[in-house]
Amino acid sequence: MGFLFGSKGRMSRESYWLYVVLPIIGLGVATGGLDWAYFPEFTTTLEDHVQSKLIRSAILTLGEGPAQIGLTVVAAWPLFATGLRRLHDVGRGVVFAATTWIAPYVGLFASIHFSKELVFAAPPTQWQSATILISAVVAAGTLVGFWGGLLMLFWPGRKGENRYGPDPLSKSADPAVG
Repeated sequence: MGFLFGSKGRMSRESYWLYVVLPIIGLGVATGGLDWAYFPEFTTTLEDHVQSKLIRSAILTLGEGPAQIGLTVVAAWPLFATGLRRLHDVGRGVVFAATTWIAPYVGLFASIHFSKELVFAAPPTQWQSATILISAVVAAGTLVGFWGGLLMLFWPGRKGENRYGPDPLSKSADPAVG
């Protein structure tokens, strides 16, 4: 269990899928079910989104219930630490991790800020150019985050030792870390 909290060393793709990705998907579904069953006031359906006609996707509502918020709080550091170790395996460091994990949120928050400015301050003639700018910022942040996610999930690790430690697939590597 200690391998979930340390950010030093490397983690193989197989270990990342088996010990991080699949369990977090299962826990996400389980906590979503708990929220749906015991806290229906916090859950929304796709039908609610279609009927509300808001510019808000169903994805943004994930984690609104108490169980999913709790999972997010409890899993934040282990997800960061294991994700960083997975990036170490492909030869990337903390700067790359910060860029790929923060960029989507910067795009999202920038779009929210610019949208408020646009709606409350800008004359209607400026809406089109501002919308293009907002879309570009959101798209750039999303693409950077998507690339980082693909790298962690599907890119093979570098063979042999790199500056972050020994190859987790080598016979001499610690199996609890790999």
